Amino acid sequence: MKKLLVLIVAIILCMSLVVGCSSDDPVDEVNNENQIGEETDNQGEENNVEDDTSEVEDIEYVLFLKEKGYPNIASQTMTIKNNDERLKTKTVKEIAVEHLISFGEFNGLISPIPSGTKLLGLEIDGNKAIVDLSNGFVKGMKKDEYNTMLSLAGVINTVAVFEDIDKVAFKIQGETIKNLNGIDMTKEFEYNMDFFTDK
Repeated sequence: MKKLLVLIVAIILCMSLVVGCSSDDPVDEVNNENQIGEETDNQGEENNVEDDTSEVEDIEYVLFLKEKGYPNIASQTMTIKNNDERLKTKTVKEIAVEHLISFGEFNGLISPIPSGTKLLGLEIDGNKAIVDLSNGFVKGMKKDEYNTMLSLAGVINTVAVFEDIDKVAFKIQGETIKNLNGIDMTKEFEYNMDFFTDK
């Protein structure tokens, strides 16, 4: 009889130990789930940070600028990040032409575009770009053929250097003009090598 009582007490003690050691406590389960969730969230945040930085890349474009004091042009490679806000509303080609127009002066290079010029549009038709400039381009232009062609070459080369563009046409205020200081503006222009010193 004593052996039976000792056996029952031993069984009860073992059962209470098993129940006490088990993780059926709902508070423990919630804590465990929260820890797992936090670890997953933290891993997700780390992955997002890595993804964001790995996706940011430089996009190159080339400006063709006038050498200050000399009647020629020189190329200057520029970059823009592929996550730049401007790319939400503009193409790289539009940004390049706008940068050419507003360049100012740096390191002996100046914009070949007359001040007061604005880019009104840049349309792509197959391998041709149609650049629409404001009337400031005509009004601010020096009245000789050489300087007019040099200014045009700055725009032409800045656009035609992109691989998908072979020809560039111009509009002024949305209209094709026939002639600008002796240059036929009804034609399509190709990349121009005439104004490089090292040609």
